[in-house]
Amino acid sequence: AVKIISTKNFTENEREYILNELSILKAINHPSVPKVFGFHETPERLYIVMELIKDGELFDYFAESRRLQLNEASRIVHKIMNIVKYLKELKIMHRDLKCENILISKNGKGKLKNIYLIDFGLSRFLDSRDKVTNKLGTLGYCAPEVILKEAYNESVDVWGVGIIYYLLITGKLPFDSKYDSEIVDKTVKKPLPLDDKILEEVDSSVTKFLDRALQKKPSDRMTIEECLNAFSPILEL
Repeated sequence: AVKIISTKNFTENEREYILNELSILKAINHPSVPKVFGFHETPERLYIVMELIKDGELFDYFAESRRLQLNEASRIVHKIMNIVKYLKELKIMHRDLKCENILISKNGKGKLKNIYLIDFGLSRFLDSRDKVTNKLGTLGYCAPEVILKEAYNESVDVWGVGIIYYLLITGKLPFDSKYDSEIVDKTVKKPLPLDDKILEEVDSSVTKFLDRALQKKPSDRMTIEECLNAFSPILEL
């Protein structure tokens, strides 16, 4: 696939966004991240040659049935966590994990075959001493520390994993509203709603995982390695 981006009216920030994505993608070699084969820049356009993923977004896939069965949701989230762990090893945090930034491929029977994490424009390389305070990401998926413009690290991606898992299981975001101010208030102050009827019917290991992944304080949140360890019994459900 060739991604064509018009750069004619780009601001310096927009240009930096794209070049940042390319520099990160060139550093990544993972079966669940689309490969970039090369790019060419002209005065008005940027051409990026990359792997074609043609079956759409994870958001559209689960929206067809409004939510996914637990075993399928768990398999998807397990794949996402393995990508996040790989990125952490490269000292990269994605910072915008959401269903719209995950593409899917299907097998011949229309069942999900693989997932692919995209949109690394908000990602950045993270030095071991580095914490950033930029307010980036998407409301509803954003961690409290990002909203509050506090220093944050790769723990924001663990929060993103927890939000995606909650959404895939229940069909709704845990901290949602039609008003941005209410989303902010719920994300920062309100407890995680675990009284959802669907969550009451699943194994306690699932709700415990969500609770530990979606702790308000980053220091109380699981690391991605702890997430993977806690997920082992869930995959057997």
